[in-house]
Amino acid sequence: MRARTVGVELQTATAAGLDAVLLAVGSVLVGIGLIMTFSASYDTAMSWTGDPAYFLRRQMAFLAVGLALGMAVWSAPMRWFSLLAPWCPVLALLLLSIVLAPGFGETVNGSRRWLALGPIMVQVSEVARLLLVVFMAAHLERYAAKADLPPVALALPMAVLCVAGWLLLLEPDLGALVVLWAVVAIMLFVAGLRWTHLLFFGVCGFAGLAGLVWHSSYRLERLLSFMDPWADPLGHGYQLIHSLMAIGSGGLWGSGLGASMQKLAYLPEAHTDFIYAIYAEETGLMGSLLLLLLYGVLVMRIVRVSQRAMVAGWGFAAYLVMGIAAWFGLQTAINMAVAMGLLPTKGLTMPLVSYGGSSLVTSTVALAMVLRIDRAIRQAKGRTI
Repeated sequence: MRARTVGVELQTATAAGLDAVLLAVGSVLVGIGLIMTFSASYDTAMSWTGDPAYFLRRQMAFLAVGLALGMAVWSAPMRWFSLLAPWCPVLALLLLSIVLAPGFGETVNGSRRWLALGPIMVQVSEVARLLLVVFMAAHLERYAAKADLPPVALALPMAVLCVAGWLLLLEPDLGALVVLWAVVAIMLFVAGLRWTHLLFFGVCGFAGLAGLVWHSSYRLERLLSFMDPWADPLGHGYQLIHSLMAIGSGGLWGSGLGASMQKLAYLPEAHTDFIYAIYAEETGLMGSLLLLLLYGVLVMRIVRVSQRAMVAGWGFAAYLVMGIAAWFGLQTAINMAVAMGLLPTKGLTMPLVSYGGSSLVTSTVALAMVLRIDRAIRQAKGRTI
């Protein structure tokens, strides 16, 4: 039966089913995130609010929102995903534009990335990334039946991504831009883009990134401090030096949960962008290897769902799930690499683990999408396709 008929099977399936391993690993990572949020933010929360569990309470509230939205995704008919896909770039670009408008966006640490909704601060780049991945998957599905992805297939998504990239640079949020373009490159490769075209795509991206760094004094300073943080230990190199001290002092087994020294007003953003450094200090090399294993299993299980969807002929589902796998894997790798001094400092969270409502909610919703698609595949198993 043709792929369209298979799509109908996917849309109309209603029976239960899920990947228990994927759900369990995701739950363990969220649990680690809650524990480390409390541990890494204890001193900061006491200093700011007098409540040591302040950030933990907020993170649990964000998790509740993420779970509620995730359950909605889990219960939604699959056809809703593809029906909403054409509106995703419109909403993504609207969010990225609103945050730059006077009176709407909030500036934190020199970057205008947050939209204030009462007491809640929404980082719009996190939401926009998921929306653009959904849009990209739907666009690529149109060319799923072709043996080779034609260059014309890139026109619309590249136009959307260029506008989104320009808006992200105005915030500025170079880290989010890099992750978005890398995720799209992986989706294009999976969809069948020729390696020569993909190489051209990569060269253009690298050249653009190099140009942005070269013509921006603060980005160039960040790059130089990353290469030699000890040249300015009390300035640009301060955060990286203390991150390296945290990781290095963890040893084999770590100092123990709650026993980190660097979180005591030494390492900035200890519970957000640099939560891995505190985790490594408290759990050591063995804890870090366990975390790598968990993320490795998570990404591989998500990739497996994408492969099964591709075999079944469900192009949209396959590309969407692969985009989510690339997002989780790349952002985790970059976050860890930054903490270890392997990449310049970027404001990127660790999915499911770092403190941050926008990151946790969007990661939870993305994982729910994967589980929903996996559920539909399991329902269709054994049917004639």
